[in-house]
Amino acid sequence: MTIESSNRVSELRPPLVGLEIAGLGVELPQRRINNHALAMMIHAHGGPMATAQAVYDLTGIRERPWASEKLGETTTNLGIWAGRAALENAGIDPGNPDRVRFLIFASSTQDRRLPNAVEETQDTLNLRKCFSFDLGAACSGFVHGVITASSLLSQQGEDGDCALVIGADRVRSIVDTGDFDTSILFADGAGAALLRRSDGSSAGLLGRAAWDNAGSDRDFFIVEHGSTAAMDGKHLAQAISRMAVSLALEALSNAGVPPEQLDHAVFHQSNDRFFEKLPKRTGIRGEAIVRIIDRIGNSSAATVPQALKALYESGRVKPGDTILLEGLKVGIGGSAIVLRV
Repeated sequence: MTIESSNRVSELRPPLVGLEIAGLGVELPQRRINNHALAMMIHAHGGPMATAQAVYDLTGIRERPWASEKLGETTTNLGIWAGRAALENAGIDPGNPDRVRFLIFASSTQDRRLPNAVEETQDTLNLRKCFSFDLGAACSGFVHGVITASSLLSQQGEDGDCALVIGADRVRSIVDTGDFDTSILFADGAGAALLRRSDGSSAGLLGRAAWDNAGSDRDFFIVEHGSTAAMDGKHLAQAISRMAVSLALEALSNAGVPPEQLDHAVFHQSNDRFFEKLPKRTGIRGEAIVRIIDRIGNSSAATVPQALKALYESGRVKPGDTILLEGLKVGIGGSAIVLRV
């Protein structure tokens, strides 16, 4: 992936791992559900009657994509399509992708228990010579995957080797349409990033942080086998907000980047109301925070790569910029990474 040159000179420390974002890809289902249509569906399925404005006021979402199996929009296919787009964006020859050494497929809504999505993805994308595995870490899955990929490239890769990290979820498949609290938030989609080891480059991993509170808040969001999601939205939001702030500040501290000097912040797109308090609580500038949930909804592991792609497409990213990626999961846990591009 190429970005416009800049005269800005970074004075930050050398990266822990030389790493470039070589390509990004996104796949969104074709069907879009606006708030008015959603409110009607919720009421028709036994939920409360609400207005489109009420849904927006609670979430900041105006529309969300819903997948259709009739269109082949399974979790696996969404991930494959996003992964292929990332490879194409990086200029990887699909007939000779041998430099892709690692493949990580992050998802909590697999189409079947076994085999996992990564096997079909690896075969379809012709990634025959890479080490591949699935990763289930809910909404933090993609960022967990980026941290894992950076370690694998550093320890087992060579200069120029790549890792493809995919985040894909069909969260609607575990949501009861009549349940107001979950229906207004969740969506479907996929995103992917191709990471390339770049020895001697100023771009790369500056710092990271990962937390888990040992499952003490695990009852705030539960999906039993064969059932739909049960969510304690109020307490989940409070726990996630506390962890988001602490995790971001720790990652930035480890990277040696003062919050007010961070160029871009890409958080998991959980609820737009969550973003409104972040500048005051973290010191991160409001204009640095990427907010696209209004048109993508919350598709769990897919939202961070989708927001990262939107950031690059905006033309705001310049060489030497710093980017925070952060994912937060039910349980409660999460991970954050600071990159220089």
